[in-house]
Amino acid sequence: MKNEEKQDKEYKAYIEKTIEEYNNNGKKTIVHICDTYYPIVDGVIKVMENYAVRQAEKYNIILIVPKHKNLTVKHDKYLVIGVASVYFKFVNYDLAFPNLDNYLTKIVKKIKIDLIHTHSAFSMGVFAGKLAKKRNVPMVMTMHSQYKQDFMHHTNNSELLTKALIKNVVKVYNKSTEVWTMHQKVANVLKEYGYKKDNFYFVPNATDYKIPENPEYLNEIINKKYNITEDVPVFTFVGRIVTQKNIFLIMDSLNILNKQGLDFRMFFVGNGPDDQKLTDKIKEYNLEDKVIQTGRIDDREELAGYYQRANLFLFPSTYDTSSLVQIEAATYKTAGVFIENTATAGTIIDRHNGFLCKETAEDFASTIKEAISNPEKLKEIAENAHNELYVSWDDVAKRTMERYEYLIKNHNKQG
Repeated sequence: MKNEEKQDKEYKAYIEKTIEEYNNNGKKTIVHICDTYYPIVDGVIKVMENYAVRQAEKYNIILIVPKHKNLTVKHDKYLVIGVASVYFKFVNYDLAFPNLDNYLTKIVKKIKIDLIHTHSAFSMGVFAGKLAKKRNVPMVMTMHSQYKQDFMHHTNNSELLTKALIKNVVKVYNKSTEVWTMHQKVANVLKEYGYKKDNFYFVPNATDYKIPENPEYLNEIINKKYNITEDVPVFTFVGRIVTQKNIFLIMDSLNILNKQGLDFRMFFVGNGPDDQKLTDKIKEYNLEDKVIQTGRIDDREELAGYYQRANLFLFPSTYDTSSLVQIEAATYKTAGVFIENTATAGTIIDRHNGFLCKETAEDFASTIKEAISNPEKLKEIAENAHNELYVSWDDVAKRTMERYEYLIKNHNKQG
């Protein structure tokens, strides 16, 4: 027997043993279901993991997620059941096929389920809806993404295909007992898609980063690594390097500021399918000495340094709902620049706890320049960002568990 087959057999035995334990330990069982999981990294996965780790102190937690190249990424705090999938490199995601996975069909029958929490609306979301109906349990769905922009991007801006895909997404959401979103602006996006129900519950995203005791030390990590003096403005973007995040609007804005003679350093922290396009744009604008692609940063202290050293966090995404990274930036008293009237700007009060501007390179550049031109005002705005936007996962997890209890009790009453 090959080593991989042996490990697979051993893990299946572990799954069955753990499920038997869960079914008999007196705790409720919460099943989280998603269309993506580690080793791919994105905000949806991080939210789900932060819920799961903390909820595991009270509940039996099971994640049903895609395998990555036939491998399941395990976790010591909760049970992970991998689903047969195919990896698509061009979008850096795994497409799961739950209906073709015979082992999944067999093993799910053995799980006693009290509530299902679904984090996506594709093949695994469809699977979750059917499972919730079959087991007669409540299903929470969290809206993490603005699907329309993804669909337009991947269908070469086909309105017809996008409309059909959005219709399917809404069908999945219609199966839910309750839809969780971060704030009203995200709920409004789903309503624009054609969702008619009014079963929203608002749960903010959060961070597990702690308020630093040594901000000067974190600053020095970045200053020493890149030979930057304290008087040089630093800007940071953290996230997947993809066009949908509006990273090239940042580049166009930096090109304007560079031509105006502003000295600065810009860090793009992360990786993604558009890494090379970003590299090419940096060269096109002759900004190799000012704009740095760090790649993915796994060292938490180093990543904290990029947030802490930044004078501004640049996040012009019109795609995200409520990104974790803007909360992480607020942890380190770093104010952000966002595009007005977007979902990700839903918690921002302009010139109070962040900066809002139009979706043009000229206005984005002008806003950056305004922000760094008044250090005292910027400091005040950054303090407000920290006081009003920073939320810990511990507090959010407590809130989610209280809501689970309400939904389970209410569902059981209705019979």
